Amino acid sequence: MNAMNAGCGRRPVGLLLLFAIACAAPAPSPPPPGAPAAAEESAAGPYPADYETRILTWLRVHEPDADSVEILSLSAPQLRTLAEDLPEQGLTQGEAVWETVLVTRRKASAAPPRSARVLFRDGVIRAVLR
Repeated sequence: MNAMNAGCGRRPVGLLLLFAIACAAPAPSPPPPGAPAAAEESAAGPYPADYETRILTWLRVHEPDADSVEILSLSAPQLRTLAEDLPEQGLTQGEAVWETVLVTRRKASAAPPRSARVLFRDGVIRAVLR
Protein backbone atom coordinates (compact mmCIF):
# COMPACT_ATOMS: atom_id res chain seq x y z
CA MET A 1 0.00 0.00 0.00
CA ASN A 2 2.85 2.37 0.75
CA ALA A 3 4.31 1.85 -2.74
CA MET A 4 0.99 2.84 -4.33
CA ASN A 5 0.70 5.94 -2.20
CA ALA A 6 4.27 6.96 -3.00
CA GLY A 7 3.60 6.70 -6.74
CA CYS A 8 0.43 8.78 -6.49
CA GLY A 9 2.22 11.48 -4.56
CA ARG A 10 4.81 11.94 -7.31
CA ARG A 11 2.37 12.47 -10.16
CA PRO A 12 1.25 15.97 -9.16
CA VAL A 13 4.89 16.99 -8.72
CA GLY A 14 5.78 15.51 -12.14
CA LEU A 15 2.86 17.27 -13.82
CA LEU A 16 3.74 20.50 -12.08
CA LEU A 17 7.34 20.14 -13.27
CA LEU A 18 6.21 19.53 -16.88
CA PHE A 19 3.91 22.55 -16.69
CA ALA A 20 6.74 24.74 -15.36
CA ILE A 21 9.06 23.61 -18.17
CA ALA A 22 6.38 24.30 -20.79
CA CYS A 23 5.78 27.78 -19.39
CA ALA A 24 9.50 28.53 -19.35
CA ALA A 25 9.92 27.69 -23.06
CA PRO A 26 10.59 30.81 -25.11
CA ALA A 27 7.68 32.24 -27.05
CA PRO A 28 7.99 32.05 -30.84
CA SER A 29 9.90 35.03 -32.19
CA PRO A 30 7.84 37.65 -34.00
CA PRO A 31 8.13 37.86 -37.79
CA PRO A 32 10.73 40.28 -39.15
CA PRO A 33 9.64 43.85 -39.90
CA GLY A 34 7.72 43.96 -43.16
CA ALA A 35 6.85 40.27 -43.02
CA PRO A 36 3.33 39.56 -44.24
CA ALA A 37 0.45 37.61 -42.83
CA ALA A 38 0.61 33.86 -43.47
CA ALA A 39 -2.12 34.06 -46.13
CA GLU A 40 0.02 36.40 -48.26
CA GLU A 41 3.04 34.10 -48.09
CA SER A 42 1.57 31.37 -50.25
CA ALA A 43 1.26 33.44 -53.45
CA ALA A 44 4.99 34.21 -53.83
CA GLY A 45 6.37 31.57 -51.51
CA PRO A 46 7.68 32.16 -48.01
CA TYR A 47 8.88 35.58 -46.90
CA PRO A 48 12.63 35.67 -47.66
CA ALA A 49 13.77 36.42 -44.10
CA ASP A 50 17.42 35.88 -45.12
CA TYR A 51 17.16 38.28 -48.08
CA GLU A 52 20.22 40.30 -47.01
CA THR A 53 22.46 37.23 -46.99
CA ARG A 54 21.08 36.02 -50.32
CA ILE A 55 21.65 39.40 -51.97
CA LEU A 56 25.21 39.67 -50.61
CA THR A 57 25.92 36.19 -51.97
CA TRP A 58 24.42 37.15 -55.33
CA LEU A 59 26.66 40.25 -55.47
CA ARG A 60 29.78 38.18 -54.68
CA VAL A 61 28.96 35.77 -57.51
CA HIS A 62 27.76 38.23 -60.17
CA GLU A 63 29.81 41.41 -59.63
CA PRO A 64 33.30 41.37 -61.19
CA ASP A 65 34.83 43.20 -58.21
CA ALA A 66 32.33 42.61 -55.42
CA ASP A 67 34.63 44.07 -52.75
CA SER A 68 34.45 47.47 -54.43
CA VAL A 69 30.63 47.55 -54.26
CA GLU A 70 29.14 49.61 -51.47
CA ILE A 71 25.51 48.99 -50.51
CA LEU A 72 23.81 52.32 -49.89
CA SER A 73 20.36 50.93 -49.12
CA LEU A 74 18.42 47.70 -49.18
CA SER A 75 14.67 47.70 -48.57
CA ALA A 76 12.77 44.91 -46.85
CA PRO A 77 10.93 42.64 -49.29
CA GLN A 78 7.43 43.72 -50.24
CA LEU A 79 4.81 41.57 -51.91
CA ARG A 80 4.29 42.74 -55.50
CA THR A 81 2.46 41.60 -58.62
CA LEU A 82 4.66 41.49 -61.72
CA ALA A 83 3.71 44.11 -64.29
CA GLU A 84 5.76 42.49 -67.07
CA ASP A 85 6.72 39.07 -68.41
CA LEU A 86 10.25 37.89 -67.61
CA PRO A 87 10.48 34.67 -69.63
CA GLU A 88 14.26 34.28 -69.13
CA GLN A 89 13.65 34.05 -65.39
CA GLY A 90 10.51 31.92 -65.69
CA LEU A 91 8.24 34.69 -64.43
CA THR A 92 5.04 35.88 -66.08
CA GLN A 93 2.98 39.03 -65.77
CA GLY A 94 0.54 38.88 -62.88
CA GLU A 95 2.62 36.51 -60.73
CA ALA A 96 3.27 37.40 -57.11
CA VAL A 97 6.89 38.03 -56.11
CA TRP A 98 8.80 39.50 -53.19
CA GLU A 99 10.59 42.66 -54.32
CA THR A 100 13.40 44.48 -52.60
CA VAL A 101 15.22 47.55 -53.91
CA LEU A 102 19.00 47.54 -53.76
CA VAL A 103 21.03 50.74 -54.23
CA THR A 104 24.79 50.36 -54.75
CA ARG A 105 27.79 52.29 -55.95
CA ARG A 106 31.43 51.55 -56.56
CA LYS A 107 33.72 52.72 -53.78
CA ALA A 108 35.99 55.59 -54.79
CA SER A 109 33.99 56.15 -57.96
CA ALA A 110 32.42 59.32 -59.29
CA ALA A 111 29.68 57.29 -60.98
CA PRO A 112 26.17 57.82 -59.62
CA PRO A 113 24.53 55.13 -57.48
CA ARG A 114 22.78 52.27 -59.29
CA SER A 115 19.49 50.80 -58.20
CA ALA A 116 18.17 47.33 -58.88
CA ARG A 117 14.93 45.50 -58.17
CA VAL A 118 15.62 42.07 -56.71
CA LEU A 119 12.73 39.64 -57.18
CA PHE A 120 12.28 36.58 -54.97
CA ARG A 121 9.88 33.73 -55.60
CA ASP A 122 9.70 30.58 -53.49
CA GLY A 123 12.64 31.79 -51.39
CA VAL A 124 15.02 32.15 -54.36
CA ILE A 125 16.31 35.21 -56.22
CA ARG A 126 14.64 34.87 -59.60
CA ALA A 127 15.62 38.20 -61.20
CA VAL A 128 17.74 41.29 -60.64
CA LEU A 129 16.45 44.15 -62.77
CA ARG A 130 18.70 47.19 -63.20
